[in-house]
Amino acid sequence: MNYKSIFHAQSQMNTVSISIANFTPSFHGDGYVMSYVTQTVLLSRIIQIVDGNGNIGVGEIINDPGLNIKQLQTVENRVLEDIDQITLQDIPMLIQQFRSKKLKLNGLAFGLETAYLDLISRTNEVPLFALLGGCLCNDMPDYLSISCSEPEVMKDRIRIDGINRDVIQIKMNGVNIDADLNRIDASLSALGKHQTLLVDFNGALNPHDANIFIDNFSDQRILWEEPCKTYEDNRNLAEKSGASLLFDQCLKSLNIITRACSEGVMAGACIKADGLGGLGIARTARDICIDSGVPIRVDGLWCGPIAAAATLHLATGTPTDLLISACDLCEPLVITEDWGAGIVQLVKGRIAANNLPGHGVTPPDTLKYSSI
Repeated sequence: MNYKSIFHAQSQMNTVSISIANFTPSFHGDGYVMSYVTQTVLLSRIIQIVDGNGNIGVGEIINDPGLNIKQLQTVENRVLEDIDQITLQDIPMLIQQFRSKKLKLNGLAFGLETAYLDLISRTNEVPLFALLGGCLCNDMPDYLSISCSEPEVMKDRIRIDGINRDVIQIKMNGVNIDADLNRIDASLSALGKHQTLLVDFNGALNPHDANIFIDNFSDQRILWEEPCKTYEDNRNLAEKSGASLLFDQCLKSLNIITRACSEGVMAGACIKADGLGGLGIARTARDICIDSGVPIRVDGLWCGPIAAAATLHLATGTPTDLLISACDLCEPLVITEDWGAGIVQLVKGRIAANNLPGHGVTPPDTLKYSSI
């Protein structure tokens, strides 16, 4: 993203302060189960920046739950504490540095950039999506994601909660083939004729086992999501089987995304700003896919209201005919306090970004910030 035009009215010596607050809501029920981790509590942090004029921007630092989050937060704190006095114009350079470090700092880069763009868009009284390519779709389908559980439980969730959803995602455990086959069978039996079923393994399968699943189903409603861990394995699987694959975590960089688009193997791509390291680089990834005619799902890790709203603002820049789905990334969380209308809930399983300045989320006063 080119930030030069954003700074037209900003002072070069506009010093900013940075502070952080913990945000740790629980997941509903017994947690959210995926092939590689079960989440019961979200370990998120809210990052706030305040410039010399008192303008405020807030972001959210969110990291993959498969990592050692506590250890990673210690590294993030140390990196932030090493930063001497900075100005608003220094922040884009910091974001790039965080992404380039081999310390898994993409979550920090995403949080800081979200806070930065929130401050800029609030100051200029425009929605965040105005800095991310504008709005091409006013409302979007919100997919229903179902935690890995017993087949009948998953089937009932689809029948009850999925009735108005265009897209439903089911999580597999990737260990017991027969159990996962039963989960898919049960889910398909409850699926509507025009609904799409994302069968998500989170990269748990080897190519041989992935082929077992693909060979067992010819239902056109299925989109196989990230069966294998690496891009190469998923590409080869798509080429040899002819199955429709949605590529997700293996799209780790712009280079891989550009390559995947040029090789023409993706039935869909999942763009995650928190994984790529910021909204700016995710916008570029989104636009590469759009220019290549690749359908996309704009998504992210489960997160609090700030990251969820920011991700939805990114999704609004996708043409309707290329948007598989967006997501309310707060959906599995127990959030009791009011954070404002960052995501607008519409009828029939659809959502929209608000038109308020910034991302539209106002953190509650109960958050306890610590200065960096």
